[in-house]
Amino acid sequence: MAATADVHATDHETRASMTEPGWSHTGEVRLVGEREYVASLVKDTQAPVVEVGAGACACLTLILAAHDFRILAIDRDAAAVADAQRILGGVDLLKRMTLMQADATTLPLRSGSIRTVVAYNALHHMEDPWGTALEIARVLHPRGRLIVSDWDEPANGFLGRLTRALRAHFRRLTITPREERRVYVCEKPRRRMRRAGHGHSGDGL
Repeated sequence: MAATADVHATDHETRASMTEPGWSHTGEVRLVGEREYVASLVKDTQAPVVEVGAGACACLTLILAAHDFRILAIDRDAAAVADAQRILGGVDLLKRMTLMQADATTLPLRSGSIRTVVAYNALHHMEDPWGTALEIARVLHPRGRLIVSDWDEPANGFLGRLTRALRAHFRRLTITPREERRVYVCEKPRRRMRRAGHGHSGDGL
């Protein structure tokens, strides 16, 4: 696989091209596919993984548990958390999962305490993706990793805005284009103080 690197004083970005059989242009893929690829990017097997925007199906949560990770799955929607608890209630792997209702812009986690955060098809649903990226950078360990897989329609432009937000909060990005989708591995979080109201409107994200 060919890859090119563009190194700057503060940011390192690697772009690689990858396609996968079974891709659906609606943004959804089969259970074995895109989510498995995201799970393969989680390297720290000892520390718990935090998933933001886990949703009602908790599909990635289940895959991560099947790979022996411990997961804290977070969603701001109480109904989605309740649905996920009902779906996963009879699963043997439930002991490896904790489901929690919380807002991704105000995570109930200590600064610098988390080794891996994942967000699958989540950030484009959130009202404040910029604030979410800032909050994730806060809770990540200095050697931690944020893994994002998201998509949009070509005319939407969300991924361009998301890229700018992630660059603002992480010193190193590895970006893998996958059709309309991009997978980001974000490392070396920047430590920034959140302003009052913790929103960011300058980027239009």
